[in-house]
Amino acid sequence: MPLAPEKIKETYKVELEKSMNLITVTFLPPAYSDSADIELRAEMISQGCFNYFNQYPDEKFNLVINLIPLGKSGRVSSKARKTYAKLLGDKHFNKIAFAGGNTFLKVVVDFIAIAAGIKSRFKWGLTLEKAREWVNKNK
Repeated sequence: MPLAPEKIKETYKVELEKSMNLITVTFLPPAYSDSADIELRAEMISQGCFNYFNQYPDEKFNLVINLIPLGKSGRVSSKARKTYAKLLGDKHFNKIAFAGGNTFLKVVVDFIAIAAGIKSRFKWGLTLEKAREWVNKNK
């Protein structure tokens, strides 16, 4: 049975550091396996980012996606992949870095990066510190 949105909201954070024009999305355990929960989380994360885009329509942001708290878990449905591809391909994002992750998620992220057209401006598998450093380097 799908979870209530309030419960899903406990499995991620979308935070803005305006002074750095940096959005950080942190995935928190548990990693759900129900497709409806995974898809709703993708939509909610996307909406969180789009809220910042609407608040600052002329700004460009860097993005750090922190997968470290998930450890070796994580599943992404086909619909969620499309939602993430649309989000990551948005004109408001410059550089995108992924902290942590596992082999399965790397394959999924590579697919999303190609679909979003961002392959040349993203990095994978960094520590959180290195991810933040990389997106802020040579702005």
